[in-house]
Amino acid sequence: MRTLKQFLPGALCALCVLASGCKEEGRDVLFEEAGTWALLFYNIDGKGLEPFDASSRVDKFLLHFGNFDEATGGVVAAASCRDSMGQTDLTQTLCDINEFECRCFDYTYEKSTMTWTERAPEGGEVADPKTTTINLEEYPEYASTYRFEPLPEGLFNSDGTSAQYVFQAIGNAQFMPTGCIEACGITSDDAPPEE
Repeated sequence: MRTLKQFLPGALCALCVLASGCKEEGRDVLFEEAGTWALLFYNIDGKGLEPFDASSRVDKFLLHFGNFDEATGGVVAAASCRDSMGQTDLTQTLCDINEFECRCFDYTYEKSTMTWTERAPEGGEVADPKTTTINLEEYPEYASTYRFEPLPEGLFNSDGTSAQYVFQAIGNAQFMPTGCIEACGITSDDAPPEE
């Protein structure tokens, strides 16, 4: 019986890390971010958090965090669906074609704060890379779900100062068709395994 008691805490800890909502041992962070996150709710106009008004936009605004390194930080790729008219606007794009716009960021993360600095996607450039401090908070109504405030200016219609977004962890398979992992230089060593 003593062996079982010693085994259970280790097994529970391993399950917790695999669940993607728990923090990794040794890091002082609100949650383990590695993997893919889908936008559930947003507040871009001060009216409060709201869901998408069209089902075609659901799971089409995504973040993917590569594995974080304490010494160098990490890379996050953001994917916004594009429509046949070239729109990527969170409230207007039709998401009627299978194309995405990618934005890439280097980030650091401690406790409940991330700092993102824009970097150029492969074959692109960023004229004036800005740094944005993002405050994180657990979103209690859903599992593995967190509020980000704000996102960098222009990302998912963010004003860069007060916009709020709620993301939920999902499987990496949703992000693979976007092409943003490669565009942002997240290597297979950095990318969490597919679920």
